[in-house]
Amino acid sequence: MFASTDAVAGASVRQRKFGDQAYGALIESGRRICPLVPIPENIEGHQAYPRIPDLSEVPKSVSFTTPPEVTV
Repeated sequence: MFASTDAVAGASVRQRKFGDQAYGALIESGRRICPLVPIPENIEGHQAYPRIPDLSEVPKSVSFTTPPEVTV
Protein backbone atom coordinates (compact mmCIF):
# COMPACT_ATOMS: atom_id res chain seq x y z
CA MET A 1 0.00 0.00 0.00
CA PHE A 2 0.98 3.60 -0.59
CA ALA A 3 1.06 5.99 2.35
CA SER A 4 0.75 9.22 0.42
CA THR A 5 -2.16 10.76 -1.42
CA ASP A 6 -2.18 11.46 -5.14
CA ALA A 7 -4.69 13.49 -7.12
CA VAL A 8 -6.22 13.11 -10.58
CA ALA A 9 -7.35 16.31 -12.30
CA GLY A 10 -10.04 15.44 -14.80
CA ALA A 11 -11.32 12.29 -13.11
CA SER A 12 -14.70 11.51 -14.63
CA VAL A 13 -17.88 9.59 -13.89
CA ARG A 14 -18.09 8.74 -17.60
CA GLN A 15 -16.56 5.29 -17.97
CA ARG A 16 -15.20 5.76 -21.49
CA LYS A 17 -13.30 8.94 -20.64
CA PHE A 18 -9.54 8.66 -20.13
CA GLY A 19 -9.83 10.47 -16.79
CA ASP A 20 -12.09 7.72 -15.43
CA GLN A 21 -9.78 4.98 -16.72
CA ALA A 22 -6.69 6.59 -15.18
CA TYR A 23 -8.49 7.24 -11.89
CA GLY A 24 -9.78 3.66 -11.74
CA ALA A 25 -6.34 2.19 -12.44
CA LEU A 26 -4.75 4.25 -9.66
CA ILE A 27 -7.50 3.25 -7.20
CA GLU A 28 -7.03 -0.42 -8.11
CA SER A 29 -3.28 -0.10 -7.46
CA GLY A 30 -4.05 0.61 -3.81
CA ARG A 31 -3.22 4.30 -3.83
CA ARG A 32 -5.22 6.94 -1.98
CA ILE A 33 -6.51 9.13 -4.80
CA CYS A 34 -8.36 12.44 -4.64
CA PRO A 35 -10.34 13.30 -7.77
CA LEU A 36 -10.17 16.93 -8.90
CA VAL A 37 -13.05 18.25 -11.02
CA PRO A 38 -14.46 21.78 -11.52
CA ILE A 39 -17.86 20.85 -10.09
CA PRO A 40 -17.31 18.52 -7.12
CA GLU A 41 -19.26 15.31 -7.16
CA ASN A 42 -18.92 11.80 -5.84
CA ILE A 43 -16.71 9.74 -8.17
CA GLU A 44 -16.68 5.98 -7.59
CA GLY A 45 -17.58 6.53 -3.94
CA HIS A 46 -14.93 9.20 -3.30
CA GLN A 47 -15.53 12.88 -2.65
CA ALA A 48 -14.21 15.05 -5.48
CA TYR A 49 -12.71 18.50 -4.98
CA PRO A 50 -12.62 21.57 -7.25
CA ARG A 51 -9.05 22.70 -6.42
CA ILE A 52 -5.85 21.35 -4.88
CA PRO A 53 -6.07 23.81 -1.93
CA ASP A 54 -9.43 22.22 -1.04
CA LEU A 55 -7.78 18.85 -0.29
CA SER A 56 -7.17 17.88 3.34
CA GLU A 57 -3.49 17.17 2.55
CA VAL A 58 -1.02 18.11 -0.15
CA PRO A 59 -0.87 15.35 -2.75
CA LYS A 60 2.45 13.69 -3.56
CA SER A 61 1.61 13.91 -7.27
CA VAL A 62 -1.10 15.19 -9.59
CA SER A 63 -2.01 13.46 -12.85
CA PHE A 64 -3.66 15.72 -15.43
CA THR A 65 -6.17 13.87 -17.62
CA THR A 66 -7.85 16.92 -19.07
CA PRO A 67 -8.14 18.04 -22.72
CA PRO A 68 -5.41 20.48 -23.85
CA GLU A 69 -7.83 23.40 -24.17
CA VAL A 70 -8.75 23.04 -20.47
CA THR A 71 -5.26 22.26 -19.21
CA VAL A 72 -3.44 25.24 -20.71
